Amino acid sequence: MLLLVTVLILWILALADISKHSFRDPGEKRYWLGMLILVPLPGAILYFIYGRKNRLH
Repeated sequence: MLLLVTVLILWILALADISKHSFRDPGEKRYWLGMLILVPLPGAILYFIYGRKNRLH
């Protein structure tokens, strides 16, 4: 149960972060949102490792 809650929180944080920020390439936001929908846990983990580097501050 704790693992499920942790995964859900990670997914929600990634979704909120992607929605809030702009990216250098406009298609990149759609790419990350698609990753979160198709493969929620790996998509969220990959976003926090690789995707946050490409967003505009």
